[in-house]
Amino acid sequence: MKEYDDYSDKNNKEEDFDNDNNNNHNTNPEMKIRKIYEENKKQNKMKIDTTEFMSYSIKVELLFQTLQGYLFWISIIEFVIFLVLFLMFCSSPNSLSKMWWYIFHLFRGLIGVGIMHFLPRTYQIIENLKEIPDMLEQLKSKLIQSFFDLLQPEKRKLKILLMCYFS
Repeated sequence: MKEYDDYSDKNNKEEDFDNDNNNNHNTNPEMKIRKIYEENKKQNKMKIDTTEFMSYSIKVELLFQTLQGYLFWISIIEFVIFLVLFLMFCSSPNSLSKMWWYIFHLFRGLIGVGIMHFLPRTYQIIENLKEIPDMLEQLKSKLIQSFFDLLQPEKRKLKILLMCYFS
C-alpha cells in the first residue's frame, strides 16, 4: 500500500507542476501543439528549400558536365576522323584529294577544346559568390550572376570561339 501511495504522490506532483505551468503561461495544450507545429513548419520549410537547392545544383552540374562532355567527345571524333582520312589519303592520294576540305573540322575540334578551357567550372561559380542569400530565387539569380562575372574576362575570346564553332 505504501508503494501505491508513493506512486500517486508522484503523479499528483507532476500534475500540479503542469497545472502551474499552464496557469503561469496562460497556454492550453492546443496552443502548445500549435506552437510546436509552427516551429516544425519553419524548420521543415528550411529543409525543403535546402532540398530544392540541392536538386537545382545537381541539375546544373549535370548540364555543365553534359556540355563539356559533348564538346570533348565531338572534338576527339573530329580529330580521329581527320586522322583516318589522312591515313587513307596517304595510301591513295589521287582518289582522296578532296579530303583536304575536311581540314576545317580539324580546326573545329581545336576550337571545341578552347571553348572547354574558357568555360567556368561549377566549383568556381560557387566560390565566386560573395554572400549566400536566404531565398532560393535569390540564390538562382546570384549563381547566374556569378557565372557571367566569371565569363567577363574571357568574353571576347569565348564569343569569337563560339561564333567559329557554330558557323
